[in-house]
Amino acid sequence: MVKTVRLTNCTVYTPWDTADSLVFSDRVVQVGGGLRGDAEVDLHGALVVPGFVDAHAHVRSTAFKLATVDLQGKSREDVVGYPRRASPTMNGWVYARGWDESLWGGGDYLTPDEIGSESPVLAVRVDGHMGVLNRRGIALARSIGVEV
Repeated sequence: MVKTVRLTNCTVYTPWDTADSLVFSDRVVQVGGGLRGDAEVDLHGALVVPGFVDAHAHVRSTAFKLATVDLQGKSREDVVGYPRRASPTMNGWVYARGWDESLWGGGDYLTPDEIGSESPVLAVRVDGHMGVLNRRGIALARSIGVEV
């Protein structure tokens, strides 16, 4: 039974340094040069990186959410009213996120005419898969050649 495996002919990247070999069993045992293992695998010049463990966090979206108006769990009436009361945050825009038409009984999506504000508004649905621009946002998008 093989207890350890040595990966060779590779570049091993760690947050601290790089090395030319790695030994592991059920986890990494050593990283460095001149290591020994019970078995050896030639990686033909490949790059070895640590496992990227992501619980599906959407880091960019999470950071973006910090600068948005939170619409989660709000009624349709509240969602429609929030952008009117919000102060623009980035480049004169109001960004809102979290509306969910399935909570409203009727199930209709927001429309550009419902999101009134002097500022351009982008209201993104709770799942992040769709958004609605208000009329001011649509006009600005068209003014720079975006087909809306």
